[in-house]
Amino acid sequence: MASVNDTQAASHSELSAARRRRDIARAATELFASRGYGGATMDAIAEAAGVTKRTLYRYVPTKQDVLPLIHEQFLSAAEQLIPASRDGVSAERGLQEFIEAYVRVVVDHRGAVRVFFEEEYNLSAVARTQVVSRRDAFEGHLRGLLATGARSKTFRPIDPAVASAAILGALAETYRWYSPEGLLGVHDVSNSLCRLVVDGILADGGEPAAPVLAMPADVAELEAVPTIPDHVLEAAVTLFASQGFLETNTRDIAEAAGITKSALFYHIGSKDDLLFAIAASFGHASVQQLHDLMSDVTEKTAVAQLERVIVGHAKTMGERSDEVRVFVDQTRYLSPEKAEVIEQLRTTYVAGVESIIATGANAGLFVPVNTKVTTLAILGMLNSMPRWYRPKGPLSPEQVGSIFADLVIHGIHLKSPSMSR
Repeated sequence: MASVNDTQAASHSELSAARRRRDIARAATELFASRGYGGATMDAIAEAAGVTKRTLYRYVPTKQDVLPLIHEQFLSAAEQLIPASRDGVSAERGLQEFIEAYVRVVVDHRGAVRVFFEEEYNLSAVARTQVVSRRDAFEGHLRGLLATGARSKTFRPIDPAVASAAILGALAETYRWYSPEGLLGVHDVSNSLCRLVVDGILADGGEPAAPVLAMPADVAELEAVPTIPDHVLEAAVTLFASQGFLETNTRDIAEAAGITKSALFYHIGSKDDLLFAIAASFGHASVQQLHDLMSDVTEKTAVAQLERVIVGHAKTMGERSDEVRVFVDQTRYLSPEKAEVIEQLRTTYVAGVESIIATGANAGLFVPVNTKVTTLAILGMLNSMPRWYRPKGPLSPEQVGSIFADLVIHGIHLKSPSMSR
C-alpha cells in the first residue's frame, strides 16, 4: 500500500509534468504563430520553454507531437467557456452567450487559434481525427441552438449547417484583425457580431426614391509580378494550400510541375516569387471583380449591391479555394516589400465592401453599425468557406452566398408581420 509521502510525491510529479507541458505548449504557440510550423525548430522550442532538448523530447518525441498540445489550449478553453444548453434560457440568449464566449476564447488565445486554423494539415491523422471530433461537438451545439430557435419560431428556418458555418467563420476570423490595444473591447465586438447575426443590417422602411449605390475605386495596375507558366503556378498553389509554403521545397514544386529544378529557376529567382505571383494575381483579380460588381448600374440600392458582392465572393471561395487558402494563410511569409503589395490589395478590397455598408447606412437603408467590424465579420464568414465547403455537396457556392447574404441582411430573428422590413 502506498504511503502518504508516495502519494504526495506522485501528485507533485503529475503537477510538474502538466506545468511543463503547458510551458512547452506556450513556447511553441508563440513560435508557430510568428514563424509558422516549418519555421520553428525543436531547438528553438526548447530554448523558449526553458528546458533542455532532452527534457523536451521526453514530453514531445517529434515536432508534430507539439501541435496537439497547442490545439488543446483552444479546444479546452472553448469547451469550458462556451455554455451548455440550459432550461429556461431562450435560443436568442443562448446564441448571444455562445458568441460572446467564443470571441473571448479567440481573443485570449489568438496564437493558439492561428495555429489551430493555419497548421491543421501538419497534424497526424490520429490527432486530426480527435481534433475534428471535439471541434464538431461544440459546433454541433451552435447548430442545435439555431435549430431550437427555429422550432420555437424565435429564429427563421434558415439552413442551420450553413448558418452555423457563417457564424463560426465570422467569430474565428477575429484573430486576424482584433487588437487588445484598439478602441473596441471584447464585449463591443461580440455585441456587434451578435446584432449582425440576430437582426441583420437592413433598416425598416421602403425603397429610396433614387438609386443609392457605393461607387467603386479605380483599380491600380499590378506591377512587378514575375511571369510564370500556368502549370508551374498551379503546382505551387496545390502544394502551398495542402502542406504550407514553408513545408514545400522547390524540388516538390518542380516534380509536381513535371520539370527540372533548373527549369523552375529559369522562371523564378526564389520560392518567394511563386508565392507572390499567386497572391498578387488572385488579389488583383478579386479587387477587379469587386469593382465590376459595384459598377453594375442595374442594381438600385446598396442592399442589392451588397448581396451581389457576397454571392460573387462566395463563388470565388468555392471555385478557387486553394488560391484562397494561400492568399489568406500563407502570404505572411512573403518578404516585407512583397507583403506590402498584398496588404494594399487586401485593404482596397475591404474598403470597397465597407463603402457599400457605409453608403447604405448613411442613406438609412442599413441600421447604424460599426462598418469596419461588420465588414470584417462578413468577409470572415466568406473567407472561412474553404475550410468546410465541398464542391460535391448539395449546395453550389452561389447558393451558399445567397444564404450568407440573407443572414447578413435580414438576420436569423423571426420578425412579426408588423416588424417586417
